[in-house]
Amino acid sequence: MKKWHLVACQVVLAGGLGLFTGSCAHRTQRSIEETYGLKSTPDPAHFKHFYMPDAVDVRGLDTSAALEKVRTSYVGICEKAGEEPRDLAFEVPAGHEKPLRIKLSGGTLDSSVRHIAAASKLEVSLDGTTYRFKQPKETGRLVKRSFPVSPDFPYILGESGDAKLASEISRDPRIGFQRAGIDLDESTKLSLSDATTLSMETRSTADQVAVATLLSRTGHPVQQSLTTRVFEIAPGSTWKGPREGSFDAETASRMLADLSARSDVKASELPAATSRNGETITLLADGRVLRMKTSLVGTGHAVETSLSASSKRKHVELQDSGYTRNTGTRFTVKTRPDGSRVVFAVTPTLIDATGRPVYGQER
Repeated sequence: MKKWHLVACQVVLAGGLGLFTGSCAHRTQRSIEETYGLKSTPDPAHFKHFYMPDAVDVRGLDTSAALEKVRTSYVGICEKAGEEPRDLAFEVPAGHEKPLRIKLSGGTLDSSVRHIAAASKLEVSLDGTTYRFKQPKETGRLVKRSFPVSPDFPYILGESGDAKLASEISRDPRIGFQRAGIDLDESTKLSLSDATTLSMETRSTADQVAVATLLSRTGHPVQQSLTTRVFEIAPGSTWKGPREGSFDAETASRMLADLSARSDVKASELPAATSRNGETITLLADGRVLRMKTSLVGTGHAVETSLSASSKRKHVELQDSGYTRNTGTRFTVKTRPDGSRVVFAVTPTLIDATGRPVYGQER
């Protein structure tokens, strides 16, 4: 097994959805379906893990119109990624026509809905595929609460890497909530008593709900663990594989086992790599350069790969872009003039800051 080495990383901002150009699994040969038991129907999307890569601008819209715009964006992403949309619905009480002043940054669908709820000062709960909103009851009682926050909370709340802004939010957290489109009552007091605790004192139940809801949607940092395998297939090999495509974990496992067991296939092992959303990583082996970029989209990943004969990007031997579900595998195959083939198999998995898979955890 040849060893590949991680040599460089460069942050590249995630782009739009135009990269879904590769063939989908159901468009491959019938023999692949018969051989590996291909499953072409994706699992239904899970709102808490469904990533919306592009910002959704709901400034000037009321609560219902803002939610409808989020739903439209959700359905559009499902269509482009080949996922099956759930019957997403919202129940909003009357009387919330005040225009919002928020632009939803890229995040999960659930976090976007909760941001709208926080800006509308409404309680929200998920019942099946329906988000139900409710007006909180005011009691007038003085309430003191503490919320655990991450050390970089001022940066997260400000949605900016600006150190000056983060410092201002640290001194007065209300600034951050105002930037997030939440207008708190003048009597509500907020302070960061230490780097990881936000303290609140208020008589407004609506303010309690707004702050708690916004904090619930910030979530925890996530990364992508990348497992990449390279197979060199000798000329004349009878291996019947896809030209390209994405496969679920079970199907891909059988395909990879088949490749690894063949005597006419030479396998290369790449080191485990971890990337942030939209980051490009570069791997080097035997004078060739492999570049991979993965971005969170829907419940899966948009994957771009290129193999170059040298560090110069113009000498590209293989290039591919497409979508794969979380823990699924994206296959890319190139046939050379002599009949030999090179196969790349990239398996991205969403993980948290500790390295554990995110799916199955409540965030």
